[in-house]
Amino acid sequence: MAAQVDVLSNFGENLDPVFRGLDVKELLSKGECSFDTDFEAEKAEKEEQGYYDYLDHNNDDDSTQDDFEPGVTTFESLEQDMVDIFDNGKIKKKVLFPGTTQIADSSLVFLHYNFYLEYQPEPFDSSYLRQKNPVKHKLGSDSLILGFEIAVKSMRVNERARFLVHPDYAFRASGVLARIPPNATILMDIKAFSAIACPLNLEEEEPTAPISRGDFQATYSKARSLLLKGRKCFAENAVQMSVANFEKAARLLLPCSLNNDEEEFKYKKLLMKLYTNLAICYNHQSYRKPEMVCVMFQKARILDVDMAFQNAKLLYQRALAQSALLDFEAAEKNFRYALRVEPQNQEIQAALESLRKRKDSYLAKIDFSKDEDEPVGSEDDQSLMEEETVMDEESKMAASRVLEEFASDDQPTLELSSGYTQSERDYFKSECRRLRLQYSEHKQNNRVYVTINNRNRISS
Repeated sequence: MAAQVDVLSNFGENLDPVFRGLDVKELLSKGECSFDTDFEAEKAEKEEQGYYDYLDHNNDDDSTQDDFEPGVTTFESLEQDMVDIFDNGKIKKKVLFPGTTQIADSSLVFLHYNFYLEYQPEPFDSSYLRQKNPVKHKLGSDSLILGFEIAVKSMRVNERARFLVHPDYAFRASGVLARIPPNATILMDIKAFSAIACPLNLEEEEPTAPISRGDFQATYSKARSLLLKGRKCFAENAVQMSVANFEKAARLLLPCSLNNDEEEFKYKKLLMKLYTNLAICYNHQSYRKPEMVCVMFQKARILDVDMAFQNAKLLYQRALAQSALLDFEAAEKNFRYALRVEPQNQEIQAALESLRKRKDSYLAKIDFSKDEDEPVGSEDDQSLMEEETVMDEESKMAASRVLEEFASDDQPTLELSSGYTQSERDYFKSECRRLRLQYSEHKQNNRVYVTINNRNRISS
């Protein structure tokens, strides 16, 4: 027995303290034993040995021969060894290392990835470069681009796979300014470390009954809850999740029926906050969609042109977006409009000064001569407000809703502020014909004002 104890007592002397566990000799002789662990020392030692180094993801125990060389290997040649996930052939996959359990649709997944453009040696997006530990994403929460989510859902735990994703499932025709060209196919190299099956909502919520479109107070409360949730996500740098919450809130509010002036005020104020927050998200460095910022301003202007041009934060975001689109003149005007609302705002003043320097630097780099321009800001407000835009479906829905409610209201006349574009006024005119309302325009101080009369109310 003693010999056996000696063997056992020497067993595992070279193991880490955590894995050595208890002293068997001490246990047999005393009936009890104790052992110490130094987790911090152990962690430091393992980090030094590269134990936590996920960056070296190509060192997986992977028997698959991989000849991929970023920037050299063509996507066409990679495609030969891939299989289609869909019948349309727009997402192709090659398993580099097989996994175990299939990842469920609503899982919380922990993964690492590199995203490449063809002929570029470095990834344009890499979780390995941001942090050592795998990043986590919630499937089904709209936090990933469509092709990324579909790719992950096709994987198994511990699987590593490579995907070629068609632009329809990636960044489409718009691309991402200065990072991803339009209509770009994306190569995704993904390693799924683990997955936790869980409900679609990470936060526990009380089950709620379906909201009627006519129940404004219930819809307003739900939309406001989504606004607060979106702000929380933004504070945690989950910008895509913020956008999903803000957009969902706006979709809830738009079809609402309003019963009085108080509801209309609350409706407009909340929608204006949502459009402003969406503009901030679209300007965020992780998103960079300046054209969508301009769309948000257009929607805000359709909602209430006076509120839009009294919103310094929204004007500031629009100016930043126009600067990113190299529309320096429009950007400078919008910075000035923002300063009219908040004259002491140092952030806006600094941005305006920075814009001027950037504009001068840009013009100095190109062979371009221009005549002396009028000082910016000398034009009438209408010149900015009437920039030609095309109404999207949500803006048309909002305009139609206002006119339909007016047609059924007791009010005989609806006065619209100046600032609507020609295309917007044309849409108002066509809706007035449909609703048998009387449409008229008049100019004052180079501004176009719209008056809509309810013929039935006038005649009565």
